[in-house]
Amino acid sequence: MADQGFKAGRSPVLSMYSYLKVVLRPCALMSLCSGALVFLCSCAPGYGAENGSPLFWPAPPAEMRISFVGSVYSPADFGIKPGFFKKLKGVILGEEKNVLNKPVALAVDNRGGVYVCDAGAPALHIFRKNGKKYKIITIINKEKLISPVGVAVSENGLIFVSDSELKKVFCLDIDGKFKFSISGADKFARPTGIVIVNKRLYVVDTLGAGILMFDLNGRLLSRFGDRGKGDGEFNYPTAISADNDGKLYVADTLNFRIQVFDKNNKFLYAFGKLGDSSGSFSRPKGVAVDSFGHIYTTDGLFDNIQIFNKEREFLLFLGESGQRDGEFWIPCGLAIDSGNYIYVADSYNQRIQIFRYVGKD
Repeated sequence: MADQGFKAGRSPVLSMYSYLKVVLRPCALMSLCSGALVFLCSCAPGYGAENGSPLFWPAPPAEMRISFVGSVYSPADFGIKPGFFKKLKGVILGEEKNVLNKPVALAVDNRGGVYVCDAGAPALHIFRKNGKKYKIITIINKEKLISPVGVAVSENGLIFVSDSELKKVFCLDIDGKFKFSISGADKFARPTGIVIVNKRLYVVDTLGAGILMFDLNGRLLSRFGDRGKGDGEFNYPTAISADNDGKLYVADTLNFRIQVFDKNNKFLYAFGKLGDSSGSFSRPKGVAVDSFGHIYTTDGLFDNIQIFNKEREFLLFLGESGQRDGEFWIPCGLAIDSGNYIYVADSYNQRIQIFRYVGKD
């Protein structure tokens, strides 16, 4: 996947308008920021992009750190072509351009797989970029998905999907076939974000205000966290991610912060607060970490991504309200692959946007 030319846009500048959106958001908010960036180059096929200039952040004269790669609405944007019978169905019923309805969470693996939880379908989309295959799963073990909101993939290809309404976490094999499920009132009230670290599955229980740790056979090993505002306490946590050292990063959404735990589930530190300045949050909904240790967070009300370094210092934010490339409408889940490609679930724009960290450190 190469960083080539896409539609030109504007670099973000945070303003009070981003905070006022909480009250004033219309159906499709447009620009909060300004500053055009125009650098001409050729268009790369396969992502639904238009001819024009690439987007990048921050604005000159600062060194470029993040570049826009493309937007994904359907398998065709990954270069995945439909088979014969799907083509025939498209001719008879009319081709459906956009398969994504309301993507809220995603995961990536080291085999070119992109897994997207779509709460609007509701479904799990599996895009196999390397094998040029696409699969949609709406029923697991004879149960229709109602609210799939979390997905994680193990090194050997096991796929875990959380459904907050069914109050279950399903395990599928590499082909998407059902293996087992985790459920029960003694485990969680509303499972949401999930991540796999060191052969352990961590599940966020949003209503239970805690994190549960399972082995990959579904056996509960431990639980940590309680409702509150103190260190290691949560107020409606939603998303969870991990870095290469095994540290856990939890979006403690209604405490307006990110909490970080070591590989033994011990609290390390937290950062963020409610506000409209850089480094503050309104509705943190996603978190992920790249190979350099940069921490990325999405904010569903500011419609942007904020980036912090290992020392919790605010570095940069990208995005603004809108529907063009590089703009967001309630971004949620984040995933970052080994090449530092950043996948963002741009929920109400019904797409995945892909960026890449291109800085030197």
